[in-house]
Amino acid sequence: MVLDSFFQDIKRIMQPAGNQEWFETQLAEIERHIEEDKNLPFFVHDIRENGFLVKVFGLYAYVSFRYMPWKYTSAEQWHAVFQAIKGKVFFGKIFKLAKDPLSIQINAEIPQFRKFEIFENEEYKGIVVKKLKYGLFVDLGAHFEWKSGSLVGILHKSQFDTIEAFDAIELGQEIEIVYNGQDPRGNHLLGFDIEQTNWTPDDVEKLAGKIVTARFMHNENEIFEFLVEDKYPAIMHVNKYLYPGFHQQVRRTAQQLKPKQEINAEVLGIDLNDRLVVLKWLPNSLNIDTETTELNTVVSSKLLDKLLVSNTEPKDYTDF
Repeated sequence: MVLDSFFQDIKRIMQPAGNQEWFETQLAEIERHIEEDKNLPFFVHDIRENGFLVKVFGLYAYVSFRYMPWKYTSAEQWHAVFQAIKGKVFFGKIFKLAKDPLSIQINAEIPQFRKFEIFENEEYKGIVVKKLKYGLFVDLGAHFEWKSGSLVGILHKSQFDTIEAFDAIELGQEIEIVYNGQDPRGNHLLGFDIEQTNWTPDDVEKLAGKIVTARFMHNENEIFEFLVEDKYPAIMHVNKYLYPGFHQQVRRTAQQLKPKQEINAEVLGIDLNDRLVVLKWLPNSLNIDTETTELNTVVSSKLLDKLLVSNTEPKDYTDF
């Protein structure tokens, strides 16, 4: 089997000729810890497809990603943080020890971390562990030398000045960010600038129904992203419900917006799930022939329910 071959290779690495006595002494120490059910320190040495090559009492062992002390959703994320955790010490218990061929496997799923002490509007460093079209997942555990384990936050791409800056970010990259607390679902929220991230849903709800200046950031699949008052990430949907009879004209106009171009818009409300302001472009600021269209459309409560999704329901914009 592949795993057996892997451990045979380990044995050749760690047991050079003439070092049998040392090897047996270390192995006896490991057996004593197993018998006494003691935790063992190990440090991360190298990475394999589905786990880490580690060292315990000078001997090589293996820890599957499944048995690491915190979890990610994919092996790709472990590969992203490898350079940041290489050489770091963790604790675990040996659940398999075989001598011929040599096989030492460790389970690190044991309590071993101190509590995170993290504060809103403070700067931290983190490792990018996942990248999606709407933003990044960043692990702040690196800032604390992994002594508190893992804490993954979301950095929305609207925090970037340009789409090119967002596109340039790579998995495993270390970045400095600002911690912005948690949303109603418990997600940790991140940003780059304290002034942009220091706000609460109550702050934004005060803007509901008001006319604001919104700075265009970029267009993602016909969802237009803005920054309101240089502080609040915002989105604008263009559909037949919000702009009956002329939504195609609005869409074409929106597609011509340049990065950082400003528009006047009405705040419909706030999407608490993604911590985004929801906007509607003011008709009188559009260069559109509106004589045959009813511009002052009242947004129905049903539509608002779709735009401002509740905290417990997944978003679904397919009807738009």
